[in-house]
Amino acid sequence: MIELLLAVALMAVLATAVVASLTGRRDRYALKVSGEDLAAALRFAAEEARATGRTHRVVFADQGAAFHVQSLQPAPAGFEPAKGLAGRSRPMGGGVRMASVRTGGRSVDPNQARLRFEGDGSGFAGTIVLENARREQLVVEVIPGSGQVHVHP
Repeated sequence: MIELLLAVALMAVLATAVVASLTGRRDRYALKVSGEDLAAALRFAAEEARATGRTHRVVFADQGAAFHVQSLQPAPAGFEPAKGLAGRSRPMGGGVRMASVRTGGRSVDPNQARLRFEGDGSGFAGTIVLENARREQLVVEVIPGSGQVHVHP
């Protein structure tokens, strides 16, 4: 009887360890995918701005937990969602949110961040830090001058 209780207790400990491990992997994967999605949106906004000559921007919503691309339309329309998938709101999965934005040596309020890319190729350069529920972070960096986008763990 004691052997059976020990076996059940051991199985419970192992099951708990497996669940914790899978949760950590899921959170890290959500962070990685969100970073790659954001990097793709930033690249799209920069490339579309250069190709069309119109300002594009990446706008954040839901306290930094979602984003979409907007393009500047002729007056009086102003900014509107970009055409296609980029213009749709993209939630970051798995509890991932934007923790901070830095540009030009200063911090920007993540709830007010609108990352602009101008038609002449100039635009946002800096870092965006994403964070998951486990407080693990990933950095999305837009290089000044070139506008290249890199994702760093």
